[in-house]
Amino acid sequence: MIRAFLALPLPENIAHRLSAVQSRLRLPRPVPIENFHLTLAFLGSVPEPVLEDLHVALEDLTLFPTLLRLD
Repeated sequence: MIRAFLALPLPENIAHRLSAVQSRLRLPRPVPIENFHLTLAFLGSVPEPVLEDLHVALEDLTLFPTLLRLD
């Protein structure tokens, strides 16, 4: 079983801005910039074969561009 979620990567400019904000926070363990993402759905614990099937199904989806703004 794997704890899984569906997520979108953040645009590079937003990830860098979030990293700058994060550096000013007193965190026990900062999140590496390459791990920043926007979670769309948390799937919970899922068997690996189910995730492999989901990955194949999602690969063929056409995603429309989205606008993400950080204020």
